[in-house]
Amino acid sequence: MTRQDAPLLEVQGLSKTFQVGREQVQALRGVDLTLRPGQILGLAGESGSGKSTLARMLAGSSAPSGGDVRLEGRSVTGERLQGERWFKERVQMVFQDPATSLNPRRTVAQTLEVPLRTLGLNAAARQSRLLELLDLVELGQEFASSYPGALSGGQKQRVAVARALAIEPRLIVLDEPTSALDVSVQAKVIGLLLRLREQLGLAYLFISHDLSLMRNVADETAILYLGRVVEQAPTRELFARPQHPYTRMLLSAIPVVSDEEARLKPAHTAVVGEIPSASRIPSGCTFHTRCPFVTEACTRSEPDLLDVGPAHVARCIRIPDLRAAGVLP
Repeated sequence: MTRQDAPLLEVQGLSKTFQVGREQVQALRGVDLTLRPGQILGLAGESGSGKSTLARMLAGSSAPSGGDVRLEGRSVTGERLQGERWFKERVQMVFQDPATSLNPRRTVAQTLEVPLRTLGLNAAARQSRLLELLDLVELGQEFASSYPGALSGGQKQRVAVARALAIEPRLIVLDEPTSALDVSVQAKVIGLLLRLREQLGLAYLFISHDLSLMRNVADETAILYLGRVVEQAPTRELFARPQHPYTRMLLSAIPVVSDEEARLKPAHTAVVGEIPSASRIPSGCTFHTRCPFVTEACTRSEPDLLDVGPAHVARCIRIPDLRAAGVLP
C-alpha cells in the first residue's frame, strides 16, 4: 500500500457520553469511518444525530469516551496528542457560523497571523504568507485591515477558510460551513472549497444536514442517526439505491430542480415523530420508533452494518425482505 493509498484518518468504535445532571447522553456510539487523502467524506443526519460532536473530536477540541482515532496511522485519541503541533498542522476546522468563530476585535491580518506565528516565520515571511492566503480564498489584500463587522457572511467564511489553511493542513473538518449563508453565497463558498481541494490536495470531512448539497460535493456519504452510522456508500450509489428507511426518509424530503434529481428521489417514506433523546436511546434498532417497516424483531437487538452493495453498508435487518417485496431497488 502506497502512502497515497493509505488512510489519512481512521475512526474506530468512537463513542462520546456526556453527563447532564443525572442523565447520561450518548452522543456517539461506536462510529467507524475512514477518510483517504484528497477524499471528501460527507456526514449527514438530523439535528441531534451527533454530527457536531464528531466534528469537535476529530478536530481535537473534545476527547472521546471510547474508541480510537488514527491520523496517518498514529493514534491521536489522547488529549495530549491532539494538543500537539504535529496534530494541529494536519487537521483544522471551519465552523458553522463565521460571525461567532472570528474575533470581532481582530483585523483579518491579526486573525491570520495567529496560526502563522506558530510556524516561527519572521515578519516578512508572515506578510507574504498572509497575502498568499487572501489570494487563495479570493479576497484582495485590502481586506487585511478589515474587521469582521465590516465583512459580509461569505467574506467572513472565506477568512475562516484562510485561517484553516494557514499552516497547510492535510484534513479540514467542515461543520455545516454554508448553513449560515445565503443560497447564492453558499454556491460560491462551495466552489471555493472544491477548487482548494484540487489545488492543495486537501481532504474534507464535510458535515451537513443538506443532502442536496452533499450530492454535489461528497465522494462518499455516511448517514448518522442517534450517534451511529446507519448507512454509508459512495455518494452516487447512496442516492441511486438508498437502503435504510431513515436514508430514504431524508432523501424523499429533498426539493428537486431537475428531471434527473426527480428520477433519483425515492418514494416518500412516511416517518412519524422526532429523533429520540440521546439520553433515552430506544432498544433494538434505534430507528424502530419512527420506522414504517418495523417488526417485533426490530425492537429486540440493534443490527450490525450489513453489506448491501459494492462499498455500501446499511444497518437494517429488513433490507432482504423489503428488496424481495420490491420496496427497495
